[in-house]
Amino acid sequence: MKDHLIDLLERINSEFSGKLISSGIEEYVSKLISKSVINTEYQNDDLIGFIAFYANNTESRIGFMSMLAIDEIYRGNSIAERLIFKAENYLKNNNFKYFDLEVLKTNVSAIALYKKSGFSVFEEYKTYFKMRKSL
Repeated sequence: MKDHLIDLLERINSEFSGKLISSGIEEYVSKLISKSVINTEYQNDDLIGFIAFYANNTESRIGFMSMLAIDEIYRGNSIAERLIFKAENYLKNNNFKYFDLEVLKTNVSAIALYKKSGFSVFEEYKTYFKMRKSL
């Protein structure tokens, strides 16, 4: 799975001129594998999308989406919505209250997706928004 995640993220990161993941992708993927919950979507043997989120903040009960990545040719097929739904169900079943994420202000399509999925902006920074959904 690690190689599939790296391959997909390298392609997607290039779409954002390296601004999506500024540190090493392999190191980032290793962190995701060891510390987050990862749900994947495959078409045959090809990874076409995944969501990685942290469900370890048991004190505040806030889950955090670290990455939602969909292969460019599969976007618009409700894969992202299905992955978000799976993550929300996991968090709800583990008594989490909120699902947070950060998104680049320039990623207009992702912001629209998150708003459609029930997230709203609760903090604004120079280059990104923090968004939250109550579970």
